[in-house]
Amino acid sequence: MILTSGYWNLETPLEVGVGENVRRNSTLICTSILAKTVDEMLVQVREAKKQGVDLVELRLDCLNNFNLHHDLEALLKHTCLPTIVTFRGKGRESAGEENCGSESNGEVDQHGNWEGGQYDGDEGMRQSALHIAMELGADYIDVEYKVADEFFKSIDDDEKELTKTTVIVSSHNFVNTPSLDELGGLLASIQAVGADIVNIATTAVDITDNARIMQLLTYSQVPMIGVVMGEKGLMSRILSAKFGGFLTYATLECRESVPGLGQSTIKDLLDLYTFRQIGADTKVLGVLGNPISHSKSPHLYNAAFKSVGFNGVYLPLLVDSVSDFLETYSSPDFVGYKYIYWTIKGLFDGSF
Repeated sequence: MILTSGYWNLETPLEVGVGENVRRNSTLICTSILAKTVDEMLVQVREAKKQGVDLVELRLDCLNNFNLHHDLEALLKHTCLPTIVTFRGKGRESAGEENCGSESNGEVDQHGNWEGGQYDGDEGMRQSALHIAMELGADYIDVEYKVADEFFKSIDDDEKELTKTTVIVSSHNFVNTPSLDELGGLLASIQAVGADIVNIATTAVDITDNARIMQLLTYSQVPMIGVVMGEKGLMSRILSAKFGGFLTYATLECRESVPGLGQSTIKDLLDLYTFRQIGADTKVLGVLGNPISHSKSPHLYNAAFKSVGFNGVYLPLLVDSVSDFLETYSSPDFVGYKYIYWTIKGLFDGSF
């Protein structure tokens, strides 16, 4: 598979600023707000703004003793950033890709527990919360694909006429990343149900799985969020800026990310990987290995790239098969790698 890069034409200009501060992509940075009280959520929103995100996802299912109308109104009135309102049924981690601090099995049941989250109450009440969010002027709401048709049919004509809320329709696969044909069919189905923005999250079994999501981003005819979960999916989050993703997710510096999810912190995304400066023509380099999280190469090379003005990004790449990786990422945009692996005698280091 040969990847090419492209962009959705969104409102944010592709090049804003001067010199090293130029912004070369329109991909937004979002962080999920997982606090258990409204006050704590608002504190985290202010911290997220301080750290440099563009919008936040308010995870209503994380709130204790959630008072539907009162809490939603307070959150939307006092939030200082654009918001995505999400209310997940109980299950595995969801696409903002963090849960509220507990593990669960992700099984599907009558409450709609297919997309992850902590809410285990009435499904009608859960969808009512999203309608109320629309009435209160939420910038975005996130609806699960499996109930999207039902949800859109429940929107009356007056609500359609008055709402300014953008509807994200999401699908999550916590097992693997399907074939490109299957993903293309899923994208078309989500678009057909009425989504303003399509959100597809899959799980990386191998680092080559990222290529299918990035190719889907490139050819999507609608705004799309595409991420691959897990440590092997980190590159999908960073390179979403190169391949035209609507947004990517990162975690607050003050909060530990969920193990195995593959999210970077906001600080690393902005400073280490210079996310704002990644464009369609940015070259991709990296260090290959297994394990790889210990490598300091991204810190060294990305700093060097920035100092000399080289339009490239250097990534840690968790690779099982070097030959499969090189065969998949063979376009001119992917230009150089260093391969390291541990042996009982020490560290072998080679470049190619």
